[in-house]
Amino acid sequence: MLKEMRIEVAGITTSLKLDNEVFFHRLDDSYQEFRTGRSADVYIKVRLMKRGVYTGDCLKDKESLPFGLSFWGDKTIIASDEFIGNLDWTNRKGQVEINSLWPLESLGNFLRNIYTLLIYRNGGLVLHASAVVRQGMAYIFFGPSGSGKSTVARLSAPWAILNDELVVIKRVNGSYRVFGTPYWADIKTNKGINGCFEIRGLFKLIKDKEVYLKRLTQPQAVAEILSVPSVEDKLGLVKQLLERSCELLESVPCYQMHFLPEPSFWRCIDEEFSRTMSG
Repeated sequence: MLKEMRIEVAGITTSLKLDNEVFFHRLDDSYQEFRTGRSADVYIKVRLMKRGVYTGDCLKDKESLPFGLSFWGDKTIIASDEFIGNLDWTNRKGQVEINSLWPLESLGNFLRNIYTLLIYRNGGLVLHASAVVRQGMAYIFFGPSGSGKSTVARLSAPWAILNDELVVIKRVNGSYRVFGTPYWADIKTNKGINGCFEIRGLFKLIKDKEVYLKRLTQPQAVAEILSVPSVEDKLGLVKQLLERSCELLESVPCYQMHFLPEPSFWRCIDEEFSRTMSG
């Protein structure tokens, strides 16, 4: 008998249906903060592969399918060493077959891809970033892998860490807000915060021997944000992402943040916003 779990990320709800009770409870523990009773926007049937071999039941021609994103009409196919799955955008239904050796990670990577597409289709941005919440406002630190996102998050205790790997940015009631996701750099120790907060500033991370901020112009900031891709541009999203990034950066300041692996960068941030507020 199929068991259903609904998870919500950035206001978008996915219904997951699976028949493995042990895996269902593991999934429930991992996504506990993101469980919801809201009506689903998409429905996905989850199957664990058997005997280490994908059946490919969700595909018509698995052998000719390249890894990554592919498109058959209104259906998006995503394939990797960990999973093979699809989503039909017309009926909002899909299915995925995941590697039973590491099912939690495999399903998480599939859902991360699906949610990225869903969020782009719903007018949002997905950013490879960490986010720290201080006094009800969010500070977003972004950059490629190895730039220090997790380090900055770790050095920001005791402030709340919204996420250390992937965040969603959307405009809500006239202001830009950042949403937490369940996709952390270390899924085993972190489960994410299901909340959204107004954005105080964006910070492109640069490891350095001294600590300082450099305010970026809007074109510079857009270039920095678009240099941290989160999805292949097989959907022709560059124009949309450019427009959304420009709109975001009209109201949210962006900086290069040169920093050391210690929390002195917060002093620089506080001094910068004290100057801008008094000015």
